[in-house]
Amino acid sequence: MEQQTKIIITVAIILAAVLVISAYVFLNSALKPLDQREDKTSNAGAKNVEIQATTFNGDIQIQTSTNKDIEVTYNVETPKGHLNDIVTATTNETEDQNNLILVAEAKLVNLNQGLTVNYRANIMIKLPNTSQYNLSLHTLNGNIVKPQVNDIIVVANTDNGNIDIKDSNCTSINASS
Repeated sequence: MEQQTKIIITVAIILAAVLVISAYVFLNSALKPLDQREDKTSNAGAKNVEIQATTFNGDIQIQTSTNKDIEVTYNVETPKGHLNDIVTATTNETEDQNNLILVAEAKLVNLNQGLTVNYRANIMIKLPNTSQYNLSLHTLNGNIVKPQVNDIIVVANTDNGNIDIKDSNCTSINASS
């Protein structure tokens, strides 16, 4: 009987030690300070602009601007040493002097990272009030905020977050959360 009790106590101590070590490792990685970076781009505006903004985990915020250029700012946060795991890109296609398609995108490039809870890429887009816009805004986990701008069509999707759209002259709004 004593031998069996010693074995049970030994196994319980080993299990408790494994649980404490696992909890320490998890909390240490989850509460680690984050690396941050800010990427900015500026693009010439046009009379008619289509904006396509996509991020995997972060907010998308539209702001009005008195500048003539469209400014896109990405605020990226990752665990220490992993800033290169998120790639940001702003591309544009000028159809002619009056029409522009601008794509703003943040992607997690190494999907084998495991937990991505500490990975975040917010997108802020400042739009001149001299153009008309079609907006397509998508995030998997984050909020979408859009003030009143000269937009015609707005599509806003988030799987987990709030959508705040202010508008009075848009012809079509399609929003889902």
